[in-house]
Amino acid sequence: IQSPSTSTSLVPVVNDVNSSISEMPQEQPKNLQELLRLSTMLQSRYNEGESDSSSRPSTTNSDREDFLRNALANLSIDVVSNLQEQLHILSEITDGNQPITNLKRYENTFDRIIDHVYNIDMANVFYQIGGMKVIVPLLRHPVELIRWRAASIISECCQNNPYCKSHSLSDDLFSLLMNMALNNPDSNCQFKAISAISAIVGDNPEGIKQFKKHNGLKIVNHGLNSGNEKMIVKTAFLIMALCNTDPSMKDELLQIPIVENLLTLIRLTDTLSAEHLLGALLALIRNNEDAIKQCLRKELGVYAYLKQSISLTSNDESFQEYVTHANEFVQILSDYIASNEDMDVSTPEQSK
Repeated sequence: IQSPSTSTSLVPVVNDVNSSISEMPQEQPKNLQELLRLSTMLQSRYNEGESDSSSRPSTTNSDREDFLRNALANLSIDVVSNLQEQLHILSEITDGNQPITNLKRYENTFDRIIDHVYNIDMANVFYQIGGMKVIVPLLRHPVELIRWRAASIISECCQNNPYCKSHSLSDDLFSLLMNMALNNPDSNCQFKAISAISAIVGDNPEGIKQFKKHNGLKIVNHGLNSGNEKMIVKTAFLIMALCNTDPSMKDELLQIPIVENLLTLIRLTDTLSAEHLLGALLALIRNNEDAIKQCLRKELGVYAYLKQSISLTSNDESFQEYVTHANEFVQILSDYIASNEDMDVSTPEQSK
């Protein structure tokens, strides 16, 4: 990380006598999103000037590059400093013993951390400066909001981030997340815990090992039977992460009534949410004969249901993802039926 600039302003000095300092923003961007937005704005202004010579910006392309480079360097320094400051604030409540008189202060602290760690590099920095030493104890905090906010930080950091995934494998962390997902009375806590576990295990074989060690299938069954649509959909993403990361998990998932549960939910759920449930079931049946056989059980009527569902939704663009999943699903079933010509997939009603 570069050292911060000694200048009190991020605005470069432009030597051209025709330059106008007002054309450069006077405030430093507070995060990478603001910096990107600023960069886009400056480029747009310059492009407009290129097309209209009478309004051509007086600052040069080099000026803009200097400004953005300086802003990025200072932003990197400021982000690390800000993250350390937020961790210091949260460290005040890690033991959970003292009463919280200003909950909004800690909510804002979590928000500031989230604003930074959505970026993979900043998430890595957060871990490197000891962020997890503060966040993990907060999963035990008596205040529910503190617990689910802490879980959401872990989820955000580990999303598509190999470094953070590999540093989120402690028994203590998994035990806390599992307990939160299964036993916490607050639905937000359960949802965020499942989100964090899903983020850790996705594309992470070591995460799968921890999932198995802590009997993670319990949260799959719990999530699908929760009656909470957000939690059900998040559990569907967890199933996809498990199946795509470790195909052997499919056989373990089939030991619980997952096929029946998913099919029931698909029939009961709004189609826009059902696309995720169908995606989970699709991940389960790909290259898995046992799962295909379960889906083709006569009493379930899956084949006929999907064919009818495709017919009803294929002309609606909002259901495009659902139809794509359904078509692939039907194709997998059709291919299996074709290779087993004696198989009867009609529903009991159809066979009468």
